Amino acid sequence: MAPVAGLAEVLIDSLKDAAVPYKIVTIVLGLGIAGAGFGLLLVPAMAWTRIEAFYKPRKTFEAHESRASWSNIKMYLFKDKFKPCLRWFVVHFAELMISKWTDYILALTLAPILPDGRLDVYTGPTSTLLANAPGSFALSFIDSVAYNALLLPFKVATIRAALLPGKESIWNLFSQSERKHPKQLYTHLLPFVLQKSAITTTTSLISSACLALLSPHSFVGLSIKFAEMVISLTRLVVTTRLYAQYTGKDEQMKSVVPLRRQPYNGWLQCLKTMIEEEGWWFAKFTIIFSVPALGVMEWLARIQQSANVAQ
Repeated sequence: MAPVAGLAEVLIDSLKDAAVPYKIVTIVLGLGIAGAGFGLLLVPAMAWTRIEAFYKPRKTFEAHESRASWSNIKMYLFKDKFKPCLRWFVVHFAELMISKWTDYILALTLAPILPDGRLDVYTGPTSTLLANAPGSFALSFIDSVAYNALLLPFKVATIRAALLPGKESIWNLFSQSERKHPKQLYTHLLPFVLQKSAITTTTSLISSACLALLSPHSFVGLSIKFAEMVISLTRLVVTTRLYAQYTGKDEQMKSVVPLRRQPYNGWLQCLKTMIEEEGWWFAKFTIIFSVPALGVMEWLARIQQSANVAQ
């Protein structure tokens, strides 16, 4: 937040000495750029969630139609767009603020027991704990569970906000039984959080250990990063499916895209059911998006490496 605040202060100071018309033009342009950024962020994020949640069994009449057909793309991007985007932004912003404060509080709390006396709060606690702290797996697992459990209602609401039709009340981000009995959300979803945290921590541990022994930019190192990214995206697809369903019995959320009426009963059961009923579409989906994402990450890493060498 500090760099953003610094840029804002510089802008305000420069505007103090500017003419009134110039100030007006600058403010209007700033609002326009902010609005464009708002749209560029929200619409793809909403579409991504809808793609992940879209239930399309192979046995249906529409099974021949591709998920990437123009009619489906219009549904992901344009159907019922304004209110879902606005809801997604509000919920995601609240989640982001709580997430950052949690990182900083955790950094201050764990600083005395870490060898370096610090915690990398930008990338999150898990990576640093894996590298520095004793009992790395146990500490990372506990941290991941606590972190995801704290933010669980916000993560659930963020996913559902992208799916809930605009005509529905914002209160319907949670079912009637979930609103009456908030513990129900945790009772139903906490086992999924435990499974997700175990998979995330195990994958990070294995990846970190392998990359510590091998060159990160070698063929094997890049293959490990690619596999980790595919696993991560698959985990996001399953998580979206689990969080999109109401936890109350016989309760079904109204959605812009079709959802599975029968609830998933676990992380692995959800993955198995997706494969059995819908095929391996998510594998192609994750691989297609992992390739450019890995390329961008490597490009940024090399830029950072060149900057460090220049210093």
